[in-house]
Formats: sequence, C-alpha cells, structure tokens
Amino acid sequence: MKNKYAVRKNSHWVKCLVFISFIFSVTNAYAGQTVDEIIKEYYPIYNEAKQCRGIMANNGSSDGEGALYQNGYCIKIDRQLKVETRQGTRLYVSVTGDIGFNEDGSEAYGVHVFSGLVGMFVLKPQGSGWEV
Repeated sequence: MKNKYAVRKNSHWVKCLVFISFIFSVTNAYAGQTVDEIIKEYYPIYNEAKQCRGIMANNGSSDGEGALYQNGYCIKIDRQLKVETRQGTRLYVSVTGDIGFNEDGSEAYGVHVFSGLVGMFVLKPQGSGWEV
C-alpha cells in the first residue's frame, strides 16, 4: 500500500516538473531581442550631444610614446539583409562608425586620417525577435 502511494506522489512531482520546464521553454521562445536592443548591448554608450549609440576605441593616433588616444565612435546601421539559408533565416546587419565624441562626451571633430569602425552581426530568429 505504501509503495502504491509513493508511486502516485512521485508521478505527481514528475508532472509538475514537466509542466514547469514547458513554461520556461515557451517563455524562452519569445525572449528574442530587437536589432536595436542587440546593437545597444554591444555599443553601450549613448552620447546625448550627437544623439548616437557608440563605443570608445583607439582612434589610430598616439602621443609618440606608445599611448593610444581614444575617441567615441558613433555607430549606425549601414545595411540589413535577410537571407533564407539551409540552416534557416539569417539577418545580416552591418554597422559603421566614425569619430563623433571625446572621452568627456563633447563633440569631436575627426580628420581624414582617423580610422573608422565596421562590424557585422549575424542574427537568427528567436521567438518574435533575434539572437546573435
């Protein structure tokens, strides 16, 4: 009699665990991000003066003693291309950046010898959004 009760009790817990894991899997299916949320994750700085998302990086110049100068690069989405592949839908997003602000946040005026930035994200569908 005790064993029959124990089996029912354990069966109940197994059903509960299966249900909870199902809820988490459904929730995660809709946890995709928008392209802007993904860009924000990789380029976390927002410069109010230039109204751009960006990142601090070496600008290609130095003080002559090995220390590299940094500037803030304003990043923008250059192109987006959605492609159907054998592995499923992919969204290719290319981003470019030019010097836009100094370390203190003030507007920077780049010159033609400063380097720019380029990047690419390959995203796949995740629920109603995208993931890297």
